[in-house]
Amino acid sequence: MNNYKSFLASTFDTYIQDNPIVIRDLRTRMRGLGAFGLLISYLLLVSIVICIVFYVITDWGAATGITATKRIGSAMFIGLAWTQTIVLMIVIPGVISAAVSKEYEKKTIEMVALSRLNSFVFVFGKLVSALLYCLVLVISTLPLAGICLMFGGISPEEIAVTYLLTIVFCFMMCTVGLYLSTVVGKTTGAGLLFYTFNWFYLMQTGFVIAQIITRGSIKTWSALMIPANAAHSGMESATVCGVSIPLAIITVVVQLLTGVVLLYASAARVRHWRSERAEVLRILLLISFVVWATLGLGDSAFRTIFASSSGTSSSAAPMMVFGYLALLASIVATGPLRKPHGQSMMSYLFTAKNLLKPEMSGALTYVTVISLLTYMAASAAFYFNAGSGSLDPTYWSAALEQLMLVLAAVWLAASTGVLFSALFRSRTVAVIMSQVVVTVVGMIYYGQYAYRFLGPSFFNGYTVGRTDWPDHVGIIVTSCLCFAISAACLALTDNALQKFGGVTE
Repeated sequence: MNNYKSFLASTFDTYIQDNPIVIRDLRTRMRGLGAFGLLISYLLLVSIVICIVFYVITDWGAATGITATKRIGSAMFIGLAWTQTIVLMIVIPGVISAAVSKEYEKKTIEMVALSRLNSFVFVFGKLVSALLYCLVLVISTLPLAGICLMFGGISPEEIAVTYLLTIVFCFMMCTVGLYLSTVVGKTTGAGLLFYTFNWFYLMQTGFVIAQIITRGSIKTWSALMIPANAAHSGMESATVCGVSIPLAIITVVVQLLTGVVLLYASAARVRHWRSERAEVLRILLLISFVVWATLGLGDSAFRTIFASSSGTSSSAAPMMVFGYLALLASIVATGPLRKPHGQSMMSYLFTAKNLLKPEMSGALTYVTVISLLTYMAASAAFYFNAGSGSLDPTYWSAALEQLMLVLAAVWLAASTGVLFSALFRSRTVAVIMSQVVVTVVGMIYYGQYAYRFLGPSFFNGYTVGRTDWPDHVGIIVTSCLCFAISAACLALTDNALQKFGGVTE
């Protein structure tokens, strides 16, 4: 027990208390008036929103009675939660986007690299210093939440869950900004990219609001990825693979896991320590994809969508993981090609012993393993969720066809990434070009569905009728096309590498 306490104390001292990055950044941030001015403005804005909600709900003091009072407290807290979430999504990019990029711009990263710090301690210190300031902003609104509690209509448990989800949300968003700061390397570019990400992240609120209006509650954990929604249904539970789990617990697990993956990805991306923590990152990615697929497709909310679908369309549900797997394959399978002389490209890329190493050797083995495990988890979760009675008899044959398509698409992303790694000096360009190829093939795949359902003369103002080839024909043809392009890319890589030199990062 004493050894355990000693280990925790040593870890706390190393990563937080004695971390020079935390000490320097906190002192720098809190030394000026900007941090306190932002805090005052933040509290003032939240207070104004609460007052406006109070007067609107009470019809400027006309509403009275116990029922009206409870409605006032609930509405005020919902206004507080949404204002807090939106302001945090505006503030966090400004707090964290310059974390690592500023070190690049001021040429101080070399001095940090010469110190005794490793990459994880460095990025963790940047994360803690930004997260602590975000926690100050969040905790400062607790007295306002207490005012909402006095009116009733909201329980202390609901307030606690909302603030817990807000804190975990801040952790995840800070890791997003930290990762973008390490990848982009420019403060302005990282900030703009982060704000773009936040915009698309908020796009799901339309679906959430529609559910609130039509059903009065949110029964899916994905809605709580925006913590303000916890004010509506933070105490609800979801059924995942037949097990009832509180939505808040699922959301906390997903956001923490996402944040940890991005934290290790940031540590692996920082210059001068590029290779550190990469093996841990690959293990975390493998676990994360399996967990995300299981929680996403095991959620009972999908049952109403796919319960009456045919075998092919219902087995298409696990295809929701396709886009993320293809992007991961493009990233993993790009980089410097250091193939030993005399070894074939296929054996180099499929080396099993280098499965978790941060090298191109074994890259295709890794993306194949993670794709298989993720698809199996997604299919099993969906099958358990939908139930065998609601699936078409052709479900299993269709699922095998979808698995073939997933593997073909992942190998397409990986093989094109390998080829472009031999053609271009920049790894970023190689990833982008690989995704362009995958996108074009994806458009061909979905284009054949448009041709079948809309007819060849649809754009002339009328439809002549559907063509009658089966669903699996499009899947098989697209899979064969992907496999053929993959084989051609790998065959051309050796010559391209000798001629152009490839990625040097």
